[in-house]
Amino acid sequence: MSITVKDAVDVFLAHRKPRVLPTSYYTYSFWLSRWLRWREDTRQPEELVAVTLADLQAYFAHMLDVDGLAPASRDASWRIIKALWRLLARRKMLSDLQLSFFGEDGLARVTVPDDILPVYTEETIRALLAACDKLTDELWAARNRALIYLLWESGARASELCSLTDEMTSLEDRRGVIMGKGGKPRWLFWDAGANSAIEAYLDVRQGPLGGPLLRDGRAGGPMTYTAILGILRRTAKRAGVGLIKQSPVHSFRRTFAQDALESGIADLELQQLMGHRSIISTMRYTRRAPERLASVYSRMRQGRKERRGWCDSNARPTT
Repeated sequence: MSITVKDAVDVFLAHRKPRVLPTSYYTYSFWLSRWLRWREDTRQPEELVAVTLADLQAYFAHMLDVDGLAPASRDASWRIIKALWRLLARRKMLSDLQLSFFGEDGLARVTVPDDILPVYTEETIRALLAACDKLTDELWAARNRALIYLLWESGARASELCSLTDEMTSLEDRRGVIMGKGGKPRWLFWDAGANSAIEAYLDVRQGPLGGPLLRDGRAGGPMTYTAILGILRRTAKRAGVGLIKQSPVHSFRRTFAQDALESGIADLELQQLMGHRSIISTMRYTRRAPERLASVYSRMRQGRKERRGWCDSNARPTT
């Protein structure tokens, strides 16, 4: 009997689980499970060899026309199914025709509008921090303050903060080592506000030293993305402020990037702080700071005038 699509998905998830962070594994599982449910609901053949390009195109059309999912969500599903396809190809589990499904004439990638997304104002973040103090439980108030400060001052992804441990945290140096995207370790830095908040949290945190720095529940388990999102939503409600609807947690990372750009940091330096593997990823944030770009443009124009011997905008070149 040939392998089923579900068996193929299980092979992929088993391959990825030890290689990625739990949050990434959850994302893989979520979108692949959604695809499997659609195949079951539409009575698609169970065998992997029976999957056609038309089936995949019908699934993505359903995601748009019926489910009404945003381009970013459909693109995430496209990238995950493509990753599944690449593993199956390496394992020689696909037919010659199936190998072409993600090629030039195959399933086109979903186009995601390159919008300039909003960032948090300092007033909003200050309101969130103040709302933490309204909690009657000292432990949760201290933990939530430390979490919000770290999101604001470090620019870390939620999954990276979940990987921060006592052993790899240095309050004296205001830095730690986290597991970045792709499971690669990198340095994480924060400022005095986060440092004080972490110290206050450790003073009341329960459980032994060692293990996750930020803990979900009194039992001392590691934080998760879902827990962080829930904390932010409850804190925002208590503060009477709104979170950014699209990617409310990741928006702290965008805020960090814009603050860095407006302070005059170079793109290559920001790339290192944010843990981007490619400068192209970092450059997406550059356009979020029009004042910085205007300053760069002014310096360029002034330098051009000086090289040509112009004294001001109305002067003519010397002969």
